Amino acid sequence: MYAGQPLNGLYCDLPAQYSSVLPANLRGALPPSGSPEFVTSISVNNNLLYLWTMKPDFVTPSNSTLSGPTNLAVGYFTASATTAPQLNSTEQVDLVNDRQMMQLQYRHIGNVESLWATHTVDSSGVNGIRWYEVRDPNGSPYIYQQGAYQPDSNYRFMPSLAVDKLGDIAVGYSVSSASMYPAIRYAGRLAGDTLNTLGQGETSLIEGAGSQYNGYGRWGDYTAMTVDPTDDCTFWYTNEYYAVTGSNWQTCIGSFRFPGCTGATSVVSGTVTDALLGTPLSATLSINGSADGPVTTNPATGFYSVTLSPGVTYNFSVTAQVGGYNVTTATIGPLNGNSTYNFTLYADTAVCNALGYAFAGGISENFDSAPTPALPQAWATSVVTMSSSTDVTPTWFLNPGTRYPSGYPSHSNPNLVLFNSYSSDAGDSARLYRRSATDMTSVSDTDLTLWMFNDSGYASDNDNVQVQVSTDGGTTWADVGAPLSRPDASTGWNQYTISLAAYSGVAQLMLGFLGNSAWGNDVHLDDIALGSPLGCSPLGFHTRAFIPIVMH
Repeated sequence: MYAGQPLNGLYCDLPAQYSSVLPANLRGALPPSGSPEFVTSISVNNNLLYLWTMKPDFVTPSNSTLSGPTNLAVGYFTASATTAPQLNSTEQVDLVNDRQMMQLQYRHIGNVESLWATHTVDSSGVNGIRWYEVRDPNGSPYIYQQGAYQPDSNYRFMPSLAVDKLGDIAVGYSVSSASMYPAIRYAGRLAGDTLNTLGQGETSLIEGAGSQYNGYGRWGDYTAMTVDPTDDCTFWYTNEYYAVTGSNWQTCIGSFRFPGCTGATSVVSGTVTDALLGTPLSATLSINGSADGPVTTNPATGFYSVTLSPGVTYNFSVTAQVGGYNVTTATIGPLNGNSTYNFTLYADTAVCNALGYAFAGGISENFDSAPTPALPQAWATSVVTMSSSTDVTPTWFLNPGTRYPSGYPSHSNPNLVLFNSYSSDAGDSARLYRRSATDMTSVSDTDLTLWMFNDSGYASDNDNVQVQVSTDGGTTWADVGAPLSRPDASTGWNQYTISLAAYSGVAQLMLGFLGNSAWGNDVHLDDIALGSPLGCSPLGFHTRAFIPIVMH
Protein backbone atom coordinates (compact mmCIF):
# COMPACT_ATOMS: atom_id res chain seq x y z
CA MET A 1 0.00 0.00 0.00
CA TYR A 2 2.76 2.43 0.93
CA ALA A 3 4.48 1.79 -2.39
CA GLY A 4 1.25 2.20 -4.34
CA GLN A 5 1.30 -1.41 -5.49
CA PRO A 6 -1.81 -3.53 -6.07
CA LEU A 7 -3.28 -4.99 -2.90
CA ASN A 8 -3.10 -8.70 -2.21
CA GLY A 9 -5.24 -10.68 0.18
CA LEU A 10 -5.03 -14.09 1.84
CA TYR A 11 -7.61 -15.92 3.89
CA CYS A 12 -7.90 -19.10 5.96
CA ASP A 13 -11.12 -20.95 6.77
CA LEU A 14 -11.51 -21.88 10.44
CA PRO A 15 -13.94 -24.46 11.84
CA ALA A 16 -17.37 -23.15 12.78
CA GLN A 17 -16.71 -23.16 16.55
CA TYR A 18 -14.28 -20.25 16.16
CA SER A 19 -16.05 -16.97 15.53
CA SER A 20 -15.24 -13.27 15.40
CA VAL A 21 -11.48 -13.64 15.34
CA LEU A 22 -9.40 -10.48 15.71
CA PRO A 23 -5.92 -9.77 14.28
CA ALA A 24 -3.39 -8.02 16.50
CA ASN A 25 -3.00 -4.26 16.10
CA LEU A 26 0.60 -2.99 16.41
CA ARG A 27 1.43 0.15 18.35
CA GLY A 28 4.86 1.46 19.31
CA ALA A 29 7.98 -0.67 19.10
CA LEU A 30 8.27 -3.21 16.31
CA PRO A 31 8.17 -6.91 17.20
CA PRO A 32 11.35 -9.02 17.06
CA SER A 33 12.49 -9.84 13.53
CA GLY A 34 10.56 -12.72 11.99
CA SER A 35 7.60 -12.47 14.37
CA PRO A 36 4.23 -13.68 13.08
CA GLU A 37 0.88 -11.93 13.20
CA PHE A 38 -1.34 -12.96 16.13
CA VAL A 39 -5.05 -13.75 15.94
CA THR A 40 -7.40 -14.47 18.86
CA SER A 41 -11.00 -15.44 19.53
CA ILE A 42 -12.92 -15.71 22.81
CA SER A 43 -15.19 -18.62 23.72
CA VAL A 44 -18.14 -17.59 25.89
CA ASN A 45 -19.09 -21.26 26.35
CA ASN A 46 -15.91 -22.78 27.81
CA ASN A 47 -13.90 -19.81 29.13
CA LEU A 48 -11.05 -20.08 26.64
CA LEU A 49 -9.07 -17.51 24.70
CA TYR A 50 -7.88 -19.04 21.43
CA LEU A 51 -4.54 -17.83 20.01
CA TRP A 52 -3.19 -18.43 16.50
CA THR A 53 0.05 -17.31 14.84
CA MET A 54 -0.02 -16.40 11.16
CA LYS A 55 2.79 -15.89 8.65
CA PRO A 56 1.44 -14.72 5.28
CA ASP A 57 3.49 -15.06 2.10
CA PHE A 58 2.00 -12.74 -0.51
CA VAL A 59 4.53 -13.80 -3.15
CA THR A 60 3.83 -17.52 -2.80
CA PRO A 61 0.47 -17.77 -1.01
CA SER A 62 0.75 -21.55 -0.59
CA ASN A 63 3.69 -20.97 1.75
CA SER A 64 1.49 -19.01 4.18
CA THR A 65 0.91 -20.62 7.57
CA LEU A 66 -1.74 -20.35 10.29
CA SER A 67 -0.71 -22.28 13.40
CA GLY A 68 -2.85 -23.05 16.40
CA PRO A 69 -4.92 -22.49 18.24
CA THR A 70 -3.28 -22.44 21.64
CA ASN A 71 -6.09 -22.72 24.20
CA LEU A 72 -5.59 -20.28 27.07
CA ALA A 73 -7.87 -20.88 30.04
CA VAL A 74 -9.20 -17.59 31.44
CA GLY A 75 -11.02 -16.81 34.67
CA TYR A 76 -14.59 -18.08 34.86
CA PHE A 77 -17.26 -15.87 33.35
CA THR A 78 -20.76 -16.15 31.94
CA ALA A 79 -22.08 -14.45 28.86
CA SER A 80 -23.64 -11.07 29.47
CA ALA A 81 -27.17 -10.02 28.71
CA THR A 82 -27.70 -9.22 25.06
CA THR A 83 -29.11 -5.73 25.66
CA ALA A 84 -28.95 -2.90 28.18
CA PRO A 85 -31.76 -0.58 29.32
CA GLN A 86 -31.86 3.25 28.97
CA LEU A 87 -33.50 5.96 31.01
CA ASN A 88 -37.05 6.89 29.97
CA SER A 89 -37.16 4.33 27.15
CA THR A 90 -38.68 0.95 26.53
CA GLU A 91 -36.03 0.30 23.87
CA GLN A 92 -32.77 -1.36 24.81
CA VAL A 93 -29.37 -1.14 23.10
CA ASP A 94 -27.46 -4.08 21.66
CA LEU A 95 -24.33 -5.05 23.62
CA VAL A 96 -22.66 -7.30 20.97
CA ASN A 97 -21.87 -9.57 23.88
CA ASP A 98 -20.53 -12.64 22.09
CA ARG A 99 -17.14 -11.44 20.84
CA GLN A 100 -13.96 -9.54 21.54
CA MET A 101 -14.14 -5.83 20.97
CA MET A 102 -11.79 -3.54 19.09
CA GLN A 103 -8.87 -3.85 19.46
CA LEU A 104 -6.54 -6.78 20.05
CA GLN A 105 -3.57 -4.62 21.07
CA TYR A 106 0.03 -5.79 20.57
CA ARG A 107 2.82 -4.12 22.52
CA HIS A 108 6.57 -4.77 22.64
CA ILE A 109 8.01 -2.89 25.62
CA GLY A 110 11.57 -3.64 26.71
CA ASN A 111 11.90 -7.38 26.20
CA VAL A 112 8.23 -8.14 26.93
CA GLU A 113 5.70 -8.96 24.21
CA SER A 114 2.04 -8.71 25.21
CA LEU A 115 -1.40 -9.01 23.67
CA TRP A 116 -4.33 -7.16 25.28
CA ALA A 117 -7.94 -8.18 24.69
CA THR A 118 -11.32 -7.09 26.04
CA HIS A 119 -15.02 -8.03 25.82
CA THR A 120 -18.29 -7.81 27.76
CA VAL A 121 -19.33 -10.32 30.45
CA ASP A 122 -22.11 -10.81 32.99
CA SER A 123 -21.37 -9.23 36.37
CA SER A 124 -23.81 -9.31 39.27
CA GLY A 125 -26.80 -9.44 36.95
CA VAL A 126 -25.65 -6.55 34.78
CA ASN A 127 -22.73 -6.17 32.37
CA GLY A 128 -19.05 -5.49 33.09
CA ILE A 129 -15.82 -5.07 31.19
CA ARG A 130 -13.47 -8.07 31.01
CA TRP A 131 -9.82 -7.62 29.92
CA TYR A 132 -6.71 -9.79 29.57
CA GLU A 133 -2.95 -9.47 29.10
CA VAL A 134 -1.32 -12.43 27.30
CA ARG A 135 2.47 -12.52 27.51
CA ASP A 136 5.03 -14.35 25.33
CA PRO A 137 2.50 -14.93 22.52
CA ASN A 138 5.18 -16.24 20.12
CA GLY A 139 6.77 -18.54 22.70
CA SER A 140 4.87 -20.14 25.58
CA PRO A 141 1.84 -17.85 25.85
CA TYR A 142 0.12 -17.43 29.20
CA ILE A 143 -2.44 -15.16 30.86
CA TYR A 144 -0.28 -12.73 32.84
CA GLN A 145 -3.20 -10.77 34.27
CA GLN A 146 -6.95 -10.35 33.79
CA GLY A 147 -9.79 -8.50 35.43
CA ALA A 148 -13.45 -7.56 35.36
CA TYR A 149 -14.62 -4.00 35.93
CA GLN A 150 -18.16 -3.27 37.13
CA PRO A 151 -18.00 -0.88 40.12
CA ASP A 152 -21.77 -0.30 40.47
CA SER A 153 -25.14 -1.54 39.25
CA ASN A 154 -24.98 0.12 35.81
CA TYR A 155 -24.34 -1.79 32.58
CA ARG A 156 -20.89 -1.36 31.02
CA PHE A 157 -20.40 -2.56 27.45
CA MET A 158 -18.79 -2.02 24.04
CA PRO A 159 -15.22 -1.74 25.44
CA SER A 160 -12.04 -0.79 23.57
CA LEU A 161 -8.56 -0.99 25.07
CA ALA A 162 -5.15 0.50 24.25
CA VAL A 163 -1.71 0.60 25.87
CA ASP A 164 0.79 3.49 26.03
CA LYS A 165 4.58 3.28 25.73
CA LEU A 166 5.02 2.74 29.48
CA GLY A 167 2.59 -0.18 29.61
CA ASP A 168 -0.29 1.84 31.13
CA ILE A 169 -3.69 0.83 29.79
CA ALA A 170 -6.96 2.67 29.19
CA VAL A 171 -10.27 1.04 28.34
CA GLY A 172 -13.25 3.08 27.13
CA TYR A 173 -16.85 1.89 27.10
CA SER A 174 -20.51 2.87 27.25
CA VAL A 175 -22.49 2.94 30.51
CA SER A 176 -26.29 2.75 30.71
CA SER A 177 -29.18 1.59 32.90
CA ALA A 178 -32.85 2.19 33.51
CA SER A 179 -31.87 5.14 35.71
CA MET A 180 -29.39 6.89 33.37
CA TYR A 181 -28.94 7.86 29.73
CA PRO A 182 -26.09 6.11 27.90
CA ALA A 183 -22.76 7.76 28.84
CA ILE A 184 -19.14 7.48 27.70
CA ARG A 185 -16.53 6.66 30.36
CA TYR A 186 -13.09 5.14 30.65
CA ALA A 187 -10.97 3.43 33.29
CA GLY A 188 -7.29 2.61 33.43
CA ARG A 189 -4.29 1.20 35.18
CA LEU A 190 -0.65 2.18 35.44
CA ALA A 191 1.97 -0.43 34.66
CA GLY A 192 2.93 -0.50 38.34
CA ASP A 193 -0.61 -0.87 39.72
CA THR A 194 -1.69 -4.05 41.46
CA LEU A 195 -2.11 -6.84 38.94
CA ASN A 196 -5.62 -7.69 37.73
CA THR A 197 -7.04 -4.26 38.61
CA LEU A 198 -7.93 -1.03 36.85
CA GLY A 199 -6.29 0.87 39.66
CA GLN A 200 -6.87 4.38 38.28
CA GLY A 201 -10.63 4.10 38.53
CA GLU A 202 -13.31 5.50 36.24
CA THR A 203 -13.59 8.91 34.56
CA SER A 204 -16.52 10.32 32.57
CA LEU A 205 -15.78 11.56 29.07
CA ILE A 206 -19.36 12.74 28.54
CA GLU A 207 -22.71 11.94 30.19
CA GLY A 208 -25.51 11.44 27.71
CA ALA A 209 -28.69 13.55 27.85
CA GLY A 210 -30.97 11.31 25.81
CA SER A 211 -31.78 7.75 24.85
CA GLN A 212 -31.69 6.06 21.47
CA TYR A 213 -35.07 5.71 19.77
CA ASN A 214 -34.95 4.18 16.30
CA GLY A 215 -36.18 0.63 16.63
CA TYR A 216 -32.74 -0.69 15.61
CA GLY A 217 -30.92 -1.24 18.87
CA ARG A 218 -27.31 -1.40 17.69
CA TRP A 219 -24.97 0.88 19.62
CA GLY A 220 -21.47 2.20 19.08
CA ASP A 221 -20.25 -0.33 16.48
CA TYR A 222 -17.42 -0.27 17.28
CA THR A 223 -15.90 2.13 19.81
CA ALA A 224 -12.19 2.79 19.44
CA MET A 225 -9.44 3.55 21.94
CA THR A 226 -6.00 4.21 20.44
CA VAL A 227 -2.71 5.94 21.28
CA ASP A 228 -1.36 9.03 19.56
CA PRO A 229 1.76 7.99 17.57
CA THR A 230 3.37 11.41 18.00
CA ASP A 231 4.01 10.97 21.74
CA ASP A 232 2.88 7.37 22.39
CA CYS A 233 1.19 8.66 25.56
CA THR A 234 -2.03 10.41 24.62
CA PHE A 235 -5.11 8.20 24.42
CA TRP A 236 -7.85 9.09 21.94
CA TYR A 237 -11.31 7.61 22.38
CA THR A 238 -14.44 7.82 20.20
CA ASN A 239 -17.93 6.55 20.95
CA GLU A 240 -21.56 7.49 20.40
CA TYR A 241 -24.02 9.30 22.69
CA TYR A 242 -27.29 11.26 22.47
CA ALA A 243 -27.68 14.92 23.42
CA VAL A 244 -31.46 14.47 23.25
CA THR A 245 -33.63 11.41 22.88
CA GLY A 246 -34.04 10.54 19.22
CA SER A 247 -32.60 8.57 16.32
CA ASN A 248 -29.64 10.78 15.30
CA TRP A 249 -26.69 10.12 17.53
CA GLN A 250 -23.67 12.29 18.21
CA THR A 251 -20.03 11.17 18.15
CA CYS A 252 -17.72 12.21 20.97
CA ILE A 253 -13.95 12.24 20.47
CA GLY A 254 -11.88 12.83 23.57
CA SER A 255 -8.24 12.57 24.61
CA PHE A 256 -6.35 12.13 27.87
CA ARG A 257 -3.11 10.71 29.20
CA PHE A 258 -1.71 9.55 32.50
CA PRO A 259 0.50 12.12 34.27
CA GLY A 260 3.55 9.83 34.36
CA CYS A 261 3.66 9.46 30.57
CA THR A 262 4.93 12.55 28.80
CA GLY A 263 6.21 13.46 25.38
CA ALA A 264 9.68 13.95 26.88
CA THR A 265 12.52 12.02 25.29
CA SER A 266 15.91 10.65 26.25
CA VAL A 267 18.77 10.80 23.75
CA VAL A 268 21.23 7.91 23.96
CA SER A 269 24.45 8.47 22.06
CA GLY A 270 28.03 7.25 21.96
CA THR A 271 30.56 5.47 19.80
CA VAL A 272 31.25 1.94 18.58
CA THR A 273 34.94 1.10 18.34
CA ASP A 274 37.34 -1.84 18.01
CA ALA A 275 38.11 -3.07 21.54
CA LEU A 276 41.88 -3.42 20.98
CA LEU A 277 42.67 -0.97 18.21
CA GLY A 278 40.26 1.76 19.30
CA THR A 279 39.34 2.44 15.67
CA PRO A 280 35.76 3.55 14.85
CA LEU A 281 33.47 0.89 13.43
CA SER A 282 30.54 1.03 11.05
CA ALA A 283 27.88 -0.84 13.02
CA THR A 284 24.14 -1.43 13.33
CA LEU A 285 22.40 -1.02 16.68
CA SER A 286 19.16 -2.97 17.02
CA ILE A 287 17.14 -1.68 19.97
CA ASN A 288 14.55 -4.04 21.40
CA GLY A 289 11.64 -1.88 22.52
CA SER A 290 12.28 1.07 20.22
CA ALA A 291 9.43 2.21 18.01
CA ASP A 292 11.94 2.93 15.25
CA GLY A 293 14.11 0.56 13.28
CA PRO A 294 17.83 -0.08 13.84
CA VAL A 295 20.26 2.85 13.83
CA THR A 296 23.72 2.89 12.24
CA THR A 297 26.95 4.56 13.22
CA ASN A 298 28.90 7.11 11.24
CA PRO A 299 31.55 4.86 9.64
CA ALA A 300 34.23 7.55 9.91
CA THR A 301 33.70 8.28 13.62
CA GLY A 302 31.70 5.31 14.98
CA PHE A 303 29.19 7.79 16.44
CA TYR A 304 25.49 7.00 16.88
CA SER A 305 22.52 8.79 18.42
CA VAL A 306 18.96 7.60 19.03
CA THR A 307 15.94 9.25 20.65
CA LEU A 308 14.05 7.00 23.09
CA SER A 309 11.38 7.26 25.76
CA PRO A 310 12.35 8.04 29.38
CA GLY A 311 11.47 5.56 32.08
CA VAL A 312 11.85 2.59 29.72
CA THR A 313 14.55 -0.11 29.68
CA TYR A 314 15.94 -1.08 26.26
CA ASN A 315 18.00 -4.02 25.05
CA PHE A 316 20.75 -3.04 22.60
CA SER A 317 22.39 -5.45 20.16
CA VAL A 318 25.41 -4.06 18.30
CA THR A 319 26.66 -5.74 15.11
CA ALA A 320 29.61 -4.57 13.03
CA GLN A 321 28.76 -3.98 9.38
CA VAL A 322 32.19 -5.31 8.46
CA GLY A 323 32.93 -8.97 9.04
CA GLY A 324 34.96 -10.58 11.77
CA TYR A 325 33.48 -9.13 14.98
CA ASN A 326 31.42 -10.65 17.76
CA VAL A 327 28.03 -9.13 18.55
CA THR A 328 27.79 -7.08 21.76
CA THR A 329 24.60 -6.71 23.79
CA ALA A 330 23.63 -4.46 26.66
CA THR A 331 20.55 -3.60 28.73
CA ILE A 332 20.20 0.15 29.19
CA GLY A 333 17.64 1.81 31.44
CA PRO A 334 15.30 2.81 32.84
CA LEU A 335 16.35 5.97 31.00
CA ASN A 336 16.45 9.25 32.86
CA GLY A 337 17.47 12.17 30.67
CA ASN A 338 20.20 12.01 28.04
CA SER A 339 22.87 9.34 28.36
CA THR A 340 26.16 8.30 26.77
CA TYR A 341 26.92 4.61 26.12
CA ASN A 342 30.05 3.58 24.26
CA PHE A 343 30.34 0.09 22.83
CA THR A 344 33.53 -1.82 22.08
CA LEU A 345 33.48 -4.84 19.78
CA TYR A 346 36.00 -7.65 19.93
CA ALA A 347 37.28 -9.44 16.86
CA ASP A 348 36.14 -13.04 16.43
CA THR A 349 39.41 -14.84 17.17
CA ALA A 350 38.26 -18.16 15.68
CA VAL A 351 37.79 -16.62 12.23
CA CYS A 352 40.26 -13.73 12.59
CA ASN A 353 39.19 -11.91 9.45
CA ALA A 354 38.45 -8.48 10.93
CA LEU A 355 40.29 -5.70 9.13
CA GLY A 356 43.74 -5.23 10.66
CA TYR A 357 43.86 -8.68 12.31
CA ALA A 358 45.75 -11.84 11.34
CA PHE A 359 46.80 -15.16 12.83
CA ALA A 360 50.26 -14.75 14.27
CA GLY A 361 52.70 -17.61 14.34
CA GLY A 362 51.06 -19.98 11.87
CA ILE A 363 48.25 -22.54 11.58
CA SER A 364 47.40 -25.88 13.15
CA GLU A 365 44.20 -27.52 11.95
CA ASN A 366 43.03 -31.10 12.59
CA PHE A 367 39.37 -30.44 11.57
CA ASP A 368 38.09 -31.82 14.87
CA SER A 369 36.58 -28.60 16.27
CA ALA A 370 33.29 -28.79 14.32
CA PRO A 371 30.58 -31.45 13.93
CA THR A 372 30.35 -33.10 10.52
CA PRO A 373 29.65 -32.09 7.83
CA ALA A 374 30.18 -28.39 8.69
CA LEU A 375 33.62 -26.90 8.24
CA PRO A 376 35.35 -25.33 11.24
CA GLN A 377 34.49 -21.65 11.58
CA ALA A 378 37.92 -20.57 10.35
CA TRP A 379 37.46 -22.31 6.99
CA ALA A 380 35.18 -21.95 3.97
CA THR A 381 34.61 -23.57 0.57
CA SER A 382 33.68 -22.07 -2.79
CA VAL A 383 32.99 -23.47 -6.25
CA VAL A 384 35.64 -22.58 -8.82
CA THR A 385 34.46 -24.57 -11.86
CA MET A 386 31.34 -26.67 -12.36
CA SER A 387 30.02 -28.63 -15.33
CA SER A 388 26.65 -27.48 -16.60
CA SER A 389 25.54 -31.11 -16.89
CA THR A 390 25.96 -32.07 -13.23
CA ASP A 391 23.59 -31.53 -10.35
CA VAL A 392 26.22 -32.32 -7.71
CA THR A 393 28.05 -29.20 -6.55
CA PRO A 394 31.81 -29.56 -6.05
CA THR A 395 32.58 -28.77 -2.41
CA TRP A 396 34.64 -29.51 0.69
CA PHE A 397 33.18 -30.80 3.97
CA LEU A 398 34.06 -32.79 7.09
CA ASN A 399 33.63 -36.55 7.39
CA PRO A 400 34.50 -39.15 10.06
CA GLY A 401 36.98 -41.18 8.04
CA THR A 402 37.43 -41.56 4.31
CA ARG A 403 34.31 -41.81 2.16
CA TYR A 404 35.60 -43.13 -1.20
CA PRO A 405 37.41 -45.40 -0.55
CA SER A 406 35.47 -46.06 2.65
CA GLY A 407 36.55 -47.60 5.90
CA TYR A 408 39.79 -45.74 6.62
CA PRO A 409 39.94 -43.50 9.72
CA SER A 410 41.13 -39.92 9.61
CA HIS A 411 44.80 -39.24 10.22
CA SER A 412 43.92 -37.82 13.64
CA ASN A 413 40.49 -38.75 14.95
CA PRO A 414 37.68 -37.99 14.67
CA ASN A 415 37.45 -35.88 11.50
CA LEU A 416 39.08 -35.19 8.17
CA VAL A 417 38.15 -32.81 5.37
CA LEU A 418 37.25 -34.14 1.92
CA PHE A 419 36.63 -32.86 -1.60
CA ASN A 420 33.76 -34.74 -3.31
CA SER A 421 35.55 -35.60 -6.55
CA TYR A 422 33.79 -39.00 -6.63
CA SER A 423 30.39 -37.26 -6.98
CA SER A 424 31.25 -34.19 -9.01
CA ASP A 425 32.05 -34.35 -12.69
CA ALA A 426 35.52 -34.45 -14.19
CA GLY A 427 36.75 -30.89 -14.54
CA ASP A 428 34.79 -29.63 -11.53
CA SER A 429 36.80 -27.88 -8.82
CA ALA A 430 36.25 -26.24 -5.45
CA ARG A 431 38.56 -24.31 -3.15
CA LEU A 432 38.97 -24.93 0.57
CA TYR A 433 40.42 -21.77 2.07
CA ARG A 434 41.16 -20.17 5.37
CA ARG A 435 38.87 -17.17 5.88
CA SER A 436 41.55 -15.00 7.44
CA ALA A 437 45.13 -14.16 6.63
CA THR A 438 48.27 -15.36 8.33
CA ASP A 439 51.03 -12.91 9.24
CA MET A 440 54.02 -14.64 7.64
CA THR A 441 56.42 -12.15 9.24
CA SER A 442 55.72 -13.88 12.58
CA VAL A 443 56.22 -17.44 11.26
CA SER A 444 59.68 -18.85 11.96
CA ASP A 445 59.15 -22.02 9.89
CA THR A 446 57.66 -21.28 6.46
CA ASP A 447 57.12 -24.96 5.53
CA LEU A 448 53.47 -25.92 5.12
CA THR A 449 52.77 -29.57 6.01
CA LEU A 450 49.64 -31.63 5.42
CA TRP A 451 48.52 -35.23 5.38
CA MET A 452 46.74 -36.62 2.32
CA PHE A 453 45.10 -40.00 1.84
CA ASN A 454 46.55 -41.74 -1.21
CA ASP A 455 44.86 -44.72 -2.79
CA SER A 456 45.28 -46.78 -5.94
CA GLY A 457 41.58 -46.87 -6.84
CA TYR A 458 40.70 -45.35 -10.21
CA ALA A 459 44.38 -44.76 -10.82
CA SER A 460 43.69 -43.31 -14.27
CA ASP A 461 41.46 -40.59 -12.74
CA ASN A 462 44.00 -38.12 -11.45
CA ASP A 463 42.02 -36.22 -8.80
CA ASN A 464 44.41 -33.83 -7.10
CA VAL A 465 44.87 -30.86 -4.78
CA GLN A 466 46.73 -27.70 -5.70
CA VAL A 467 48.08 -25.60 -2.81
CA GLN A 468 47.38 -21.91 -3.43
CA VAL A 469 47.96 -18.56 -1.71
CA SER A 470 46.44 -15.10 -2.01
CA THR A 471 47.99 -11.77 -1.05
CA ASP A 472 44.97 -9.61 -1.92
CA GLY A 473 42.29 -10.97 0.42
CA GLY A 474 41.18 -13.84 -1.81
CA THR A 475 40.61 -11.86 -5.01
CA THR A 476 43.31 -13.73 -6.91
CA TRP A 477 45.12 -16.98 -6.12
CA ALA A 478 48.58 -18.26 -7.09
CA ASP A 479 49.64 -21.92 -7.28
CA VAL A 480 52.45 -23.06 -5.00
CA GLY A 481 54.32 -26.14 -6.17
CA ALA A 482 52.90 -28.99 -8.25
CA PRO A 483 49.47 -30.52 -7.66
CA LEU A 484 49.33 -33.35 -5.09
CA SER A 485 47.86 -36.43 -6.74
CA ARG A 486 45.33 -38.63 -4.93
CA PRO A 487 46.20 -41.91 -6.73
CA ASP A 488 49.76 -43.16 -6.51
CA ALA A 489 51.57 -46.43 -5.89
CA SER A 490 50.94 -46.38 -2.13
CA THR A 491 47.73 -46.59 -0.09
CA GLY A 492 47.16 -44.70 3.14
CA TRP A 493 48.12 -41.39 4.74
CA ASN A 494 51.23 -39.62 3.45
CA GLN A 495 52.66 -36.31 4.64
CA TYR A 496 53.57 -33.58 2.16
CA THR A 497 55.69 -30.48 2.70
CA ILE A 498 55.30 -27.31 0.62
CA SER A 499 57.68 -24.39 1.09
CA LEU A 500 56.15 -20.92 1.50
CA ALA A 501 59.54 -19.27 1.95
CA ALA A 502 58.85 -17.01 -1.04
CA TYR A 503 56.10 -15.37 1.04
CA SER A 504 57.98 -14.97 4.32
CA GLY A 505 57.71 -11.16 4.21
CA VAL A 506 53.95 -11.03 3.53
CA ALA A 507 51.93 -9.68 6.47
CA GLN A 508 48.57 -11.06 5.27
CA LEU A 509 48.71 -14.34 3.36
CA MET A 510 45.59 -16.42 2.76
CA LEU A 511 45.96 -20.18 2.30
CA GLY A 512 43.84 -22.27 -0.09
CA PHE A 513 43.55 -25.84 -1.39
CA LEU A 514 42.04 -26.23 -4.86
CA GLY A 515 40.42 -29.67 -5.27
CA ASN A 516 40.29 -30.82 -8.90
CA SER A 517 37.95 -33.65 -9.87
CA ALA A 518 38.77 -36.32 -12.45
CA TRP A 519 35.76 -38.37 -11.29
CA GLY A 520 37.85 -40.72 -9.21
CA ASN A 521 37.72 -41.33 -5.46
CA ASP A 522 37.25 -38.43 -3.04
CA VAL A 523 40.26 -36.38 -1.98
CA HIS A 524 40.93 -36.47 1.80
CA LEU A 525 43.16 -34.12 3.84
CA ASP A 526 43.96 -33.84 7.53
CA ASP A 527 46.36 -32.17 9.99
CA ILE A 528 47.42 -29.02 8.13
CA ALA A 529 50.20 -27.07 9.90
CA LEU A 530 52.28 -23.97 9.31
CA GLY A 531 54.71 -22.87 12.01
CA SER A 532 53.58 -22.63 15.65
CA PRO A 533 50.17 -20.98 16.11
CA LEU A 534 50.11 -18.10 18.60
CA GLY A 535 46.55 -16.85 17.98
CA CYS A 536 44.66 -14.01 16.38
CA SER A 537 45.87 -10.49 17.07
CA PRO A 538 46.04 -7.05 15.46
CA LEU A 539 48.87 -6.56 13.01
CA GLY A 540 51.84 -4.97 14.68
CA PHE A 541 51.72 -6.87 17.96
CA HIS A 542 51.09 -10.48 18.92
CA THR A 543 49.96 -12.13 22.11
CA ARG A 544 49.58 -15.67 23.30
CA ALA A 545 46.64 -14.82 25.53
CA PHE A 546 43.52 -13.14 24.23
CA ILE A 547 41.30 -10.88 26.26
CA PRO A 548 37.83 -12.29 27.07
CA ILE A 549 34.83 -10.55 25.54
CA VAL A 550 33.32 -7.87 27.80
CA MET A 551 31.11 -4.83 27.21
CA HIS A 552 31.94 -1.36 28.39
